[in-house]
Amino acid sequence: SNDEKSPELQIQVEKQKASLLGLNDLMISGTLRNYVEGEKSTKLRNNQDDIDIVIKLPENKLDTKQKLENLYFQSMTGALVPFSAFATVNDTKTLTSISHEDGKRQFTVTAGVEEGTVASDVLGKFQDKIESYNLPEGVTIGYGGEMEDMNESFKEMAINMIIAIILIIAILTVQFNSVKQTVIILSTIPLSFIGVIPGLAITGNEFTFTAFLGVVALVGIVVKNAIVLIDYINFLREEGHEIIDAVVKTGVTRMIPVLATAITAIGGILPMTLQTAFFAPLGYSIIFGLAVSTVLTLVVVPTIYVAFNEGKERRERKRTDKKKTKSAKLELRGEY
Repeated sequence: SNDEKSPELQIQVEKQKASLLGLNDLMISGTLRNYVEGEKSTKLRNNQDDIDIVIKLPENKLDTKQKLENLYFQSMTGALVPFSAFATVNDTKTLTSISHEDGKRQFTVTAGVEEGTVASDVLGKFQDKIESYNLPEGVTIGYGGEMEDMNESFKEMAINMIIAIILIIAILTVQFNSVKQTVIILSTIPLSFIGVIPGLAITGNEFTFTAFLGVVALVGIVVKNAIVLIDYINFLREEGHEIIDAVVKTGVTRMIPVLATAITAIGGILPMTLQTAFFAPLGYSIIFGLAVSTVLTLVVVPTIYVAFNEGKERRERKRTDKKKTKSAKLELRGEY
């Protein structure tokens, strides 16, 4: 605890007596502080150094209660008044310090945990124990230490991930000049989360801050795979391929490069994941998230692309057919 009790001298000032003697709280506390801690009167310059000159009583003048009671205080009239005339000094046990946070008194309890124990597990057990405990009025419980740092880190990373997604949206919209295709690519981001939690559970890891870092990294990797597919589908359609034909050819042509990229990334991060326990949650998040999302991306992106564009292409085909039919009718009329 920060609030530890130890033997101290407790000073009780009788304010009415002090007021009659020409003293107030500010004069008493200021004089007493000068006696104990000293008062800086001037500075001594020694070469390039400034040395403070402090005037205070020698320690042997304050080492007993009787000597403290015999200290003199100058009143407003200039008279010297002994400390014992308006104050009493008693031996007692008092708090050496009172810890505050946000203007409120706090009592801090700290404890160590066994190696390999996760802070969230300890906190969960503690909360179960005090769930039915009736706290006194005005008393609340807050959690600091590793849990407080973790919660703040999660908030910061969540904000960073939102900013990253906004930047990705802006870049993709400019690159493809299509909000619809941007939405198709962004639809792969939730796919990156599907494999994370099962992967961590299988490997016996918790969803820690490092695991969250892996999730943030996954966003960029999965989006890259979707961009490769969409870009090649657009290329084939510009070459004159029908939408279904373009999607099928893209799946066949780009499947190996996309899988090879995922396997390479997984292989690169695997040694760090297996050797370093601290980075294991990060590594497993990327490995399982990338493995599942890569397979799903190869299926989901083409499917959504067809769903978003097939109706448009069908309408365009109908308009083209109508124009052809109208042109044929005009030609028949011309013959007659």
